Amino acid sequence: MSMRPVDLCTPYPTFGILTRMMYGGRVSLFIAVAVVACTVILGATVGLIAGYYGKFVDMVLTRVGDIFMSIPPMLLAICIIAVLGTNFFNLIFTMTITSWVVAARMVRGQVFTCKNSDFIRAEVAMGAKGPRILFNQILPNTLTPLIVQETQHFGGVIMAESGMSFLGLGIPYPTPSWGTMIADGRAYLTSAPWVVMAPGLMLMITVLCFNFFGDGIRDVLDPKNKD
Repeated sequence: MSMRPVDLCTPYPTFGILTRMMYGGRVSLFIAVAVVACTVILGATVGLIAGYYGKFVDMVLTRVGDIFMSIPPMLLAICIIAVLGTNFFNLIFTMTITSWVVAARMVRGQVFTCKNSDFIRAEVAMGAKGPRILFNQILPNTLTPLIVQETQHFGGVIMAESGMSFLGLGIPYPTPSWGTMIADGRAYLTSAPWVVMAPGLMLMITVLCFNFFGDGIRDVLDPKNKD
């Protein structure tokens, strides 16, 4: 019995491509949610502490952030993955380490704006201590810009995960990923271009949708866009 051309020129059949593409999307979304959640927790914590206590604490945390910002994210990710190895948790840890500084700086700036406000002075006058002021008063006022920023960060995380998987530094085999599917399909660009085009198109559409979603969240939550 003759075999279809697609079976001869692709590493897996057409339905296999669809299945791997759908499963790879689930993996990418899981990693994106985990990385954004870890980034928010770490970045918000560092930003709150640095902005509220200031002086020496702020200087130390800011310098640590500057060190991370001075290293190219991909180079830092390659070094961490080379030491820790490739698996889900190491990939999430690596992508969190390379992206928490932006969230921390944004929260730090919001804290500087809020901590000299009249309602914070009123809390201090009533005997409120640092942790209560941080988490009950200042943190809620930093959530709106933080949510907007990290919603737009989803697309960047998915792109970064696909790029690392493309280089062999992301999701290990046999778990499928859009990046690994694109890397595997390079040898079949002339005979079966859909092997690369399918995951590439899904990657483009997903990142575009998250960018539009982030813009919509910004328009809804940003008070500057309200009449």
